[in-house]
Amino acid sequence: MRKILIGLLLTIAIVSAFSAYQLHRIIIVPEPSEFKIDVWLNKPEGSVYHIGEKIEIFFKANKNCYVLIYDITPDGKIELLFPNKYESNNYIVANRIYKIPSKNYSLKISPPEGKEYVQIIASTKLIPLFSEIKSLGRIKSFPTLSTNPEKYVQEKIIPYLGKEWASDITFFYVGYRPTYGTLIVDSDPQGAYVYVDGSYKGKTPITLLMDEGTHYVVMYFEGGESYEEVVTVRANEITRVFGKPARTQVEVTTTPSGARVYVDDIYVGISPVTVDVDPGSHDVRVEKEGYTTREKRVYVDYGETARVHLTLEPVKATLVVKTDPTRASVYVDGSYKGITGTYGLTLQLSPGRHTIKVKKTDYEIWEDEVILAPGERKVLEITLTPIPRYSTVYINTTPEGAMVFIDGYYYGTTPMTVQLDYGSYELTLVKGGYKTIVRTITINDPEEHFTYTMYER
Repeated sequence: MRKILIGLLLTIAIVSAFSAYQLHRIIIVPEPSEFKIDVWLNKPEGSVYHIGEKIEIFFKANKNCYVLIYDITPDGKIELLFPNKYESNNYIVANRIYKIPSKNYSLKISPPEGKEYVQIIASTKLIPLFSEIKSLGRIKSFPTLSTNPEKYVQEKIIPYLGKEWASDITFFYVGYRPTYGTLIVDSDPQGAYVYVDGSYKGKTPITLLMDEGTHYVVMYFEGGESYEEVVTVRANEITRVFGKPARTQVEVTTTPSGARVYVDDIYVGISPVTVDVDPGSHDVRVEKEGYTTREKRVYVDYGETARVHLTLEPVKATLVVKTDPTRASVYVDGSYKGITGTYGLTLQLSPGRHTIKVKKTDYEIWEDEVILAPGERKVLEITLTPIPRYSTVYINTTPEGAMVFIDGYYYGTTPMTVQLDYGSYELTLVKGGYKTIVRTITINDPEEHFTYTMYER
């Protein structure tokens, strides 16, 4: 809507049809709620205004709120009507009728001929979008908000409307009276709320007299589902629309199955599960005992089913390997994992059966299997066995014939040869008539010789 300010006179340039644009991406349709906002003109909706004729816009809400009024032109413009440079206060009180213009300016119709839509949006909270537009309206007289109406509505308005908002729309014609056709709207089940081009018309079944051209029909059902369709009404013909609830869903499957499924932090069942959701983005989370939690954000369009498959990984088990002595090498399923220290070696392993092998120089290899449950913490305390190292030990006495005891065990008489492990031993030599000899001997070479002289008592 092009506006030209001459003194205190504001002229509205009314635009032609919306055929170049997709109505369902431009017109904002609210869901049924207790919060209502209405907009209407000084003539009935769909009336004809002539060039130079004054036009007035009225609006009322059933709650205190902030409002925004704009129109959209088919040549790619969204233009701000309210708040504006002359009336900047866009906060209104409940159940009071407001009118623009209400001060020392007026709105008049100017060419070209065509159909004009006026959209009003209300919010009970002052959202940043309203503040930004209000500031712009104070600076410029009825500024152009965008030259791309579809992108502006879908990206700049709808995502920022907040929690409690409402909208309404009205239209009129400039310079000519349109031809009409009949639009019959029905549904299964019946009783759906019907909006045509963003304006509430009643419940199904309903018959409407509509101007020829493209119209955007939306039905809301009691269960929260909706149906939408863009239809073309032809002059003096009957056009029918029949709607069924379009289910917007998220289908969640997991490997393994049997996981608890949450959508937007609300528990919805055990996988596999399908749940009805509103169109838009949703956070899916799955949990299963013994497995890691998985999350994914999905976007689902109206009437579509988003399919989500998540593979769950078992929760790791903890295995602590302690060895005596330390500094031993640890292998799991043939793969080297590290060296044990004072506090052992801590490993994070997948649940199940594993082969553990421990190696250290001069010690026998230790090997065994362990079975770990998801999330389990198990400690292995391993005492390594030294590899036996033998020495050939020669024991002689003068005179010969002494009995040989090693660590208290009798081995024979001298001279003798015995195989002993490396280490320390107590050697005792006993012979009648001679003093007993007791010595500690250390074996650390492949061959050791010990010779003793025995003395008479």
